[in-house]
Amino acid sequence: MSGESFFASAEDRAGEPGAVCGDTVNCFSNDNAYFYALVSDGMGSGEEASFTSRICSIFLEKMLRACNHTDVTLRMLNSFIRSKNSCTGTECSATVDLMELDLLSGSASFAKSGAAPTYIVRDGAVFILRSRTLPIGIIRSPDVRVTRSEISAGDTVIMVSDGVTQNNDECPWLVSLLSASEEIAPEELSRLIVRKAAQAGSSDDISAVVVRVEAATAG
Repeated sequence: MSGESFFASAEDRAGEPGAVCGDTVNCFSNDNAYFYALVSDGMGSGEEASFTSRICSIFLEKMLRACNHTDVTLRMLNSFIRSKNSCTGTECSATVDLMELDLLSGSASFAKSGAAPTYIVRDGAVFILRSRTLPIGIIRSPDVRVTRSEISAGDTVIMVSDGVTQNNDECPWLVSLLSASEEIAPEELSRLIVRKAAQAGSSDDISAVVVRVEAATAG
């Protein structure tokens, strides 16, 4: 990705007006030239769901900013959530949808635990990355599926919570929107996805992260 630039935008909305959003979205980078985008959906609703997803976000950011490996970090996070549940007598869990983008090579990995699909838009075509995994904190070893892809100039990556797709991976209205999204700025696109998901009747918390890679301009 040398000589290229990227733009990221995140948006979320609680499922009910005035309610606490159980989703957490986050974007950050570390000193090893890796960029991370995260969507975490706390299972359940309200304060407890929000608290669990925020714990996941804070834990992942601290560990990955310190240049720890993603697989080790996810195992530690899973153990941490399970230990918290054991101490408090609760059964909290959260999805993790984590993109790790190598800013030097353009290689990206997508680690998913219980997460909704990720969509990659390239030259108007929409590619869908799926997983059938359990959220973090449920079983002893984290159930994680990692998919790798090369990301280059012109590509847009869209990560969402299941409040957007409503358990329909194909999500026709979203795929239609994304296939014609080349001229829509990331900030506008993330807001548009959240708004249209609400208009489609979603009563769940709704989140979207949009990351676009662009070629550097001359001069």
